[in-house]
Amino acid sequence: MTIQTGLDVIPCLTKPQKGAGIIKKRAAANWVNVNIAEFADLVGNKGYAFVPGHLIGGTCSSNCKGIQLFVLDFDSGISFEEIARRCSSYDIPISFAYHTFSSSDECEKFRVVFTHNTLIEDVYAAKIILLMLHRVFPECDSSCKDLSHLFYGGKELIYINESAYIACVPLFTAFCDALDQGGNYARNIKRFCINQHIFMLNERPVMGDYDARSVFGDLDDFASPNIIHIIAEDAISSFFIVEDTSMIRGKQEREQRHPSHICGPTMQKVSSLPGISGTKQSSCQLLNDFISGKELDHGKTFAILTNLKNIKGGESLFFNILSKYRSAEDVDRWKRNVKYLKDYHPQICSDSFCPYYNLCDNCGNIVNTLTSEKIFAY
Repeated sequence: MTIQTGLDVIPCLTKPQKGAGIIKKRAAANWVNVNIAEFADLVGNKGYAFVPGHLIGGTCSSNCKGIQLFVLDFDSGISFEEIARRCSSYDIPISFAYHTFSSSDECEKFRVVFTHNTLIEDVYAAKIILLMLHRVFPECDSSCKDLSHLFYGGKELIYINESAYIACVPLFTAFCDALDQGGNYARNIKRFCINQHIFMLNERPVMGDYDARSVFGDLDDFASPNIIHIIAEDAISSFFIVEDTSMIRGKQEREQRHPSHICGPTMQKVSSLPGISGTKQSSCQLLNDFISGKELDHGKTFAILTNLKNIKGGESLFFNILSKYRSAEDVDRWKRNVKYLKDYHPQICSDSFCPYYNLCDNCGNIVNTLTSEKIFAY
């Protein structure tokens, strides 16, 4: 993988005691495309400093025009093994990590570098990603939240995965988990959204997988004066955030500014799900694949969940099926996920996640398809 970053041209064998401003200017001026393995060696083993943010016209955060690498600095004594374990459980893969110059056997100090698969040129979105990482890993140095921050190299590369990249959807779930402490999730998420001007609907932030945006209703209802930040529309990094640009921050009287029809749907009062019991297949082939245990990616599984949870007994069915074919860890991850899907609409059928979309006589979403008389067209 090739990444973009600002890289110093002079290595350091120890942490510099002065001249940080000069080093930062030098690194920022040398914006390069470099292979991640080569970059990790230069930084982790050979002591080259770097500035992840693309700084143009100065070295302040306001000069940042894009960023691809997100860096966390750990110097409080937590071990790299613990951070790596949590990253694995959160599905937030590490690109590389290295011991800093002040690390010792008595107190391990290290930096962890996460790579997005593209350069994020929406600085607002990049800031939200970095802040979410800081909430997921509260042990990291909280002073490194600036997109223009300079990071020194180190004395030992301790981990590398050249193909690793972070996706914002699992990061958002991990972020929600981090805020769900002591029963204060609603209060914590509201405070975060107000501070960062993220639009909320039914006490949830309007952000997530761009391909699954229909679970919020029509995004056009949230635009003007609000800003919809789309990080990417590809399957790997699909994500969006709606920025609340209103002047009112405290009460955020949404019903006054937005009609009530965009609130969550009413659960379908269906006594049973067609085709679930017995040998008859349902009229949704994607659901049939799920029920039969076919391996489905996150996007397909998420779409099924948002639909089934809006049918009486559907959520229980989802987890019963999931438990038959998935690991306990994966089931637990989806159970954490469902806690943050309050009042989501059923995701609309789309070829962005369903391979049968152009073959299926669907009725708009899985809920409507199941409750109709329409049958899947083979």
